[in-house]
Amino acid sequence: MIPKTKAPAGGFDPQTGKRLNPGGLFDPPDKCPKCRNAINAPLKNGNRCPACNRVVPQECKNCGTARVENASYCVSCGEGEFTGAALKKRVAKICPVFKTAGHNSERCQETVCIKPLMIGGRVPNGQSHYIVQKILGNGAMGIVDLVKDQNGNLAALKEIRPLDASSAMDPALLFQNEKQAMAWFRKIPEAVRPVAPAFEDGFARYILMEFIPGETFEQIVDRVNPRVAVQLSLQLTDAVSRAHNFAILRDLKSSNVMRLPGGKGIKLFDFGFVHMLNAGGYRFPPIILGTPGFGPPEQFGEKLLRSFARNTGNGHRLPLFLPTMDTDPKPHWDTYAIGAILYHHLTKTHPAEMLYGWEFGGIADHGLRQIVSKALSQDPSSRYQTATDLLSALRQV
Repeated sequence: MIPKTKAPAGGFDPQTGKRLNPGGLFDPPDKCPKCRNAINAPLKNGNRCPACNRVVPQECKNCGTARVENASYCVSCGEGEFTGAALKKRVAKICPVFKTAGHNSERCQETVCIKPLMIGGRVPNGQSHYIVQKILGNGAMGIVDLVKDQNGNLAALKEIRPLDASSAMDPALLFQNEKQAMAWFRKIPEAVRPVAPAFEDGFARYILMEFIPGETFEQIVDRVNPRVAVQLSLQLTDAVSRAHNFAILRDLKSSNVMRLPGGKGIKLFDFGFVHMLNAGGYRFPPIILGTPGFGPPEQFGEKLLRSFARNTGNGHRLPLFLPTMDTDPKPHWDTYAIGAILYHHLTKTHPAEMLYGWEFGGIADHGLRQIVSKALSQDPSSRYQTATDLLSALRQV
């Protein structure tokens, strides 16, 4: 009879030296933590100890974190679900490094590109009472998760991911700019508010905000009639006019404004590119900030717009003459964006598709057509110079 020997840590058979669950993510410990019986065989019957029949907790073979229920991946390091083809598929959707620089899945596991929080995982750095429920949306700057605490309270967590190595923007300064913007936007009831101080965890940065149920202006575009479109524009312009006391939004668009359920108001969100009027705001480099079509042409300049048009196949819509880039944001940049949003609602055509080749024939009401065409004028001096001016015009409709 071969005497029993202690099983090495990591779940290896002491007789053969082979892993007890080859290819598996979670290994049993070398001993049952309850009865201290040596574990020399794969666990069965719901991972129960063969000696005392108690459940033996499994640990991630990569980082040692205990397995959460029957999760197929580690909620701490992400090993398991985010390896191989699964990782490559997920990263290709939400990883700016992977999308722009062509890094492979192994590269995206390095610190250059931090993996997103796991579904079912805990929010780090003092906010572990929140559990990630699902992804609400993603973009060039990161992703937004729906999270829930132990009392069932919901919140939205913005994960600001590291940028492509070739990016001219400093992610740390971007993070500071958005934190400062959200603090100032507390003055505006229509702005989404933080529910906890922003925080960092390694290379990743997080902003925890109130969760707002509802739909974005972009999601409701096909169900909005002209009367509702004007009402929404009035609410938006009123909020922007008050925000202009301390900031220029610069990236105002249909997907960054929420309509509350039952039509009970609106909410502004995503303040990453906000230009603060005080001296503490981040001075962005001369790159595309915002969305062509929603922002005026001088916000991007001829060189960037022609490059954008080539990539999207809409070059035929660009005007023959385009301005050079203006790096000093103006209030009428936001009134231009409000005009583009109203155009979107009235014509059901996305402004990025028009790319400054505006066609106003689809707007039946003469008064509205005049307002939208003035807001979207190619000549900056011919636009509504302030949100207050645009608000007065909309109230006359």
